[in-house]
Amino acid sequence: MDKKLLKYWKNCLLDAERRSRSLKKEARVTLRIGDKVPEFILRKDIPLLFPKGKQKTDDEKRKIQIAPCVFLPEYENGWASGQNTPEYPFLISATLLPDGTFQVCDNKSERIPVFVRKFLSPNARNDRTIASLSNVDRLLSEFDTEETDWKKYWSACETLFQDATGLTFREMNYADKPEIIVVKASGRGMAQKIINLYDKLLESKSSHPLLELLIRKKLETLLPVPDRQQVYCNKDHWHR
Repeated sequence: MDKKLLKYWKNCLLDAERRSRSLKKEARVTLRIGDKVPEFILRKDIPLLFPKGKQKTDDEKRKIQIAPCVFLPEYENGWASGQNTPEYPFLISATLLPDGTFQVCDNKSERIPVFVRKFLSPNARNDRTIASLSNVDRLLSEFDTEETDWKKYWSACETLFQDATGLTFREMNYADKPEIIVVKASGRGMAQKIINLYDKLLESKSSHPLLELLIRKKLETLLPVPDRQQVYCNKDHWHR
């Protein structure tokens, strides 16, 4: 079975999952804690991300994403040379407990951090680059999703980021007051399940007749489309 099309479909879905989020326009909580590992947000700040009218219960776990670094605007001769607002190239998913504490996600697939696609080469000429897509894919495939201790998990995420970019979270941030942004998680659960299915199919050595029929490149021989006269003056269409 030729798996090139499967790889293409998977990569298209990955690119969509890695889309950039405009966090400046979203409800968020900003943490300014220096080099410390973020472990919680204040309980009174939870309704900023999850308004009370939309909460099911006061004791439910909620999904969040954390942006630990910031791509700052670049200026040339006093003018922004590109994007004139901060951008967030790396996101870590986490679970927010009712008391505001952060916890590693229960779902292992959600423990894999997200590098925003537009900042990975090959990319558009005007987009800034932090790493190559091929290197990031390799590093993500080796990322340990078994870790459940929050501080160790955070450290592993930063090591992953540093291996890909050569920078720490602090080095890609505001020099004087580094910030960490916490937002409500975007819905990426279903797409991740499909990506996992693609991985299983790409690794599978079993035969999948229906899938092979769908992705095969050879086209079926098709009858020509009849002209209008053949359609309307066809005696086989007359009622008897």
